[in-house]
Amino acid sequence: QILEGDGSVDVNASASRLFEVRDALDYVMHYPYGCVEQTSSSTMPWLALGAYSDLFPEHLDKAKSKDAIQAGANRLLRMVTDDGGLAYWPGGTESSAWGTAYGGFVLMKCKDAGATVPDDVIKGILDYLSKSLRNLDTEKDPYALSNAAQALYTLAKGGKPEAAYENLLYSKRDQLPEIAKLWVALAMCIHNAPETQIKELLGWKPKAPPSEVVKKAVAASKDKKSDSKSKTKAKAAPAPAPRPAPAVWTHWWGNTVNKSLRLIAYTHLGLKQDADELATTILQQRNARGEWGNTFTNSWTLLSMSAYERSIKTTDGVLALNAKWDTLTMPLNLPKRNSSAKTSFVLNQNLAAKPLTIDIPEGQTAFARIEAKAWPRRTEFSGENKGYGITRNYAKLQPDGKSAPADDLRVGDMVLITLDIEIGGNDRYLAISDPLPAVFEAINPNFETQADDSTRAADGHEPWFCDHREIRADRALFFTDYAPGKGKFSMTYLARVIAEGDTIAPPAKIEAMYQPDKYGLSATQRLRTLPADGGKVATK
Repeated sequence: QILEGDGSVDVNASASRLFEVRDALDYVMHYPYGCVEQTSSSTMPWLALGAYSDLFPEHLDKAKSKDAIQAGANRLLRMVTDDGGLAYWPGGTESSAWGTAYGGFVLMKCKDAGATVPDDVIKGILDYLSKSLRNLDTEKDPYALSNAAQALYTLAKGGKPEAAYENLLYSKRDQLPEIAKLWVALAMCIHNAPETQIKELLGWKPKAPPSEVVKKAVAASKDKKSDSKSKTKAKAAPAPAPRPAPAVWTHWWGNTVNKSLRLIAYTHLGLKQDADELATTILQQRNARGEWGNTFTNSWTLLSMSAYERSIKTTDGVLALNAKWDTLTMPLNLPKRNSSAKTSFVLNQNLAAKPLTIDIPEGQTAFARIEAKAWPRRTEFSGENKGYGITRNYAKLQPDGKSAPADDLRVGDMVLITLDIEIGGNDRYLAISDPLPAVFEAINPNFETQADDSTRAADGHEPWFCDHREIRADRALFFTDYAPGKGKFSMTYLARVIAEGDTIAPPAKIEAMYQPDKYGLSATQRLRTLPADGGKVATK
C-alpha cells in the first residue's frame, strides 16, 4: 500500500544469478558496528566479489578496492592481543577463539590481495589457533567443538593444516554439530584429504538414477497391494511409536550459514547437480529484506555464491531489456553477463495501480530487483518492542550535579541522557545505538559509573554493563557480549548542547546483532534549544 509521501521505484537487472545477493552485500557493507566479526564480514565482499565490480557498481568501486581492503586489515590489526589472537573489539586484551579463526582467515585473504599485514601477526594467529586445539580429545561442548573446527579451517588456509586433529574430529563426527563437520570438511578440502572422508562429513550420498527410483516405486506399490490382499480379520498389532527426532543444536548466530559452507564444499568437489540445487535453495530462503539474517551468514553466503558462480560455464553477450510501467518505457542495457543496469520511476498512486513489467528477449534469462522507497511526511514515532524494550530521557545536568527537566536547554548546557532497557535474559552480542539530535554532541560514554545507583535501584532498574563503547559524530554506541539476566536495566551518558535549533531526535535502538529481527526502538523526541545568551530559539 502506498501512503502519502514522496518516493521512487528502482528497477535493477542482470543476466547473472549472482546479482541476487545484492541485498546481502548492501547489508554487510552498511551494518554500522565494528567488532572482529563485522569488520571481517564488511571486508569480505571486496575479497570475494572483487572480480564482479561491474555487477555491483554502487557497492564495489574498483578504485576504492585497495584502500577498503587495507582499512579492514588495519582495523583487525588493532585487535591483536598479547597471546597472538584477536580480541572481539579494537583495543581488547582477551582473545576470542572464533573471532580469531574468522578474522585470521580474512587477514590472510587481505594479505593475498596485496594489503600490508605483518608476517609475525599471521604467525601469531596460527600459533594461537594451534594451541587452542589442545585437549580437544575430551571436549564435548558444541560451541568449543565448532570453534576448534573453524580453527582447523583457518590453519589449513594458512598452510599449517592439523591433520591429526582433523582426523580426531572425523572419528567423533557423530558427536559434532553440523557446522563443525562442515568446517572440518572444508579444512580437508584445502589439503586434499581423502574424498570419502570429506563426503562422509558432508553426509553426501550419490543420487540413484531415475530408472532405479521408478523401479523402487513400482516395487513398493506391488508390496502394498500384496499386503492388502493378505490381511485377515485378526486384530493388527499396534504400530510401534515413532522414534523422536534427534535434537538439532543451533549456534547463537543460527544455522542458516551451514548451507553456504556446504555449497563451498560441493563446488570444490565438483558436485555440480548438488551445488545447483543447493544454490537455488539458498536464494529461495532469503528473508523479507532479501538477505540471510546477519553479517556472518551474509558474508559466507557471498563467498559461497561467488565460488559457485565461478564454477559455472557461461557465455557472454549483450542483453537489451525494457522496463515498462503504464505508458513509460525505460531501457536496461547489459553489455555483458556480469554487469547490471538500473532505471528509476517516480512513485505515485496512479502508477502503483498499473502493472510493472520487464521485456526479455526470447530464449534469454534475466534477474531483476525492484525496490520501492517512500518518505512519509510524518516525523513522529511512538516506539516499538520486538523482543526488547528501550526508552530514552533527556535531563539538564545542573552545576550542583542534580538534574532538571530539559525544558530550557541552551548552548553549552550539559545533558544527562538515560536509556532504560528491558530484556528477557540469556542474550548474546547486544548493540545499543542512540542517534544524537543535530544540536547535541556526546562527550562522556562512561558517565554511568558516576551516576547514583541507588536512584536506579529504587525504580527497579539495575545498572547496564557494557563491554565496549564508541562515540561517533552522530551517535553513541554501547555493546554487551553477553547479558544473562532478565529484567530492567538503565544506563546514562553525557552530551553537550552545541547549537540552537528545533530538531527531532531519531529513536534509540537495541538489537541482537546476530538476530536482527529481535530489537526495540524508543520514541522520537522533539527538542528545542536556545542560544547561550538567552535569545529566542532558531526555527527551521
